[in-house]
Formats: sequence, structure tokens, C-alpha cells
Amino acid sequence: TEGRALGTLLLWIPFFMGFGVLTVVTLWTPALLRLNGISPSNTAFVVAFNGLGGFLGQSTAGRLMQRFGILPVLVPAFLLGGAATVGLGYGASSVALAATFVGLVGLFMGFGTGGAIALAAIIYPTPIRSTGVGWGMAMGRFGQIVDPLVAGALLSNGWTADRIMIVIAGAGLIGAVFAVLFWLAMRDASRIALDGGAPAKIPRPV
Repeated sequence: TEGRALGTLLLWIPFFMGFGVLTVVTLWTPALLRLNGISPSNTAFVVAFNGLGGFLGQSTAGRLMQRFGILPVLVPAFLLGGAATVGLGYGASSVALAATFVGLVGLFMGFGTGGAIALAAIIYPTPIRSTGVGWGMAMGRFGQIVDPLVAGALLSNGWTADRIMIVIAGAGLIGAVFAVLFWLAMRDASRIALDGGAPAKIPRPV
């Protein structure tokens, strides 16, 4: 249906932004820590927190959205994930700070990306559900390509790590905006319980 098609396009952006930020943080954290003289063993310790945060975020996002609704979960998740990304740019000189910010990026962007996956599974009827989720994940993978290229281009133009992370954090703001747009577009079209509570049955396309 037309509403579902619009929802698909709007949902692709949170996929793109969330997975892109996670990839930049994973790839760039070792370089940031190395520039600040932190040992490889401590770097491995710090990066592990990204995976831990992502695990916790993605595994609980669907349940939290079912209970509280889309906006109370996804909007803070993307905004706080962006804020943690900025913090990483300034806190990479300390193992403790870097681990904290990396873990928070993983947690909040895990909420965002896990929530996007859950929504993709909700808005499509069973015959096309795997296709819908697959396209969303493909857009996330595309973000994993584009965002590191943007960071690399900024670095080649003399940008410092803290300024690069501020730009990358902007993806969190964009993800939050499109989560709101998705909510506005789909609250009537798919009859999902977008304000919290058990999702309603989605009508099959005519």
C-alpha cells in the first residue's frame, strides 16, 4: 500500500544512520586511542564495550517499543547515541572514558537499529516480511560503507577527531527526525499501537 511504501522509505534512514555510526565508532576508536598512546590491549578492552552495548540495546529494543511506543524509545536512543559519539571524540584520551562512551554508543544505537529491525518486521505482512527486513538491513549496510568514507574524507582535509565525531553524531539527530516522520506516516496507515501497548493486527494489502 501507499502508506507502507512511504513508511519503508522513512524507515531506511534510521537503518542507514544507526548502522553507519556503529561502524565508524568501531573502526575509528582503535585509531583514536592509538593516537593518545593507549596500548593495544586496552584498546581491545574498550572496543569490546561497543559490542556489549550493542547486544543489550538490540536485544531489548523491540520489547521496550512494545511497552512504551516508538517515539519514547527511538528518539532518545538516536539523540543519546549521537551525544555519546561526540563524547568519544573528546574522551578518547582515557581508557575509562573511552570505554564508557563506546559502550553508550553501542547501547543507544543498538536501541535505534534494533528498533528499526523490529518495526520492519511489524509493518510488513508475512509474505513480504523477510524482503522488507532484508531491504532495511541492506540500507544499514550501505550506511556502513558511506559513513566511514565521510569520516575518511574529513580526515584527509585536516579535520581533527573531535570535529569528525561531531559530524558523525549528526547521523543520530537525522535518525531521530526520521523516526518521528515514520511515526507520523504510519500511525494511521498500519494501525500499529505506536504509542505503546501490544501491536494491533496489521491489515493485509487489498
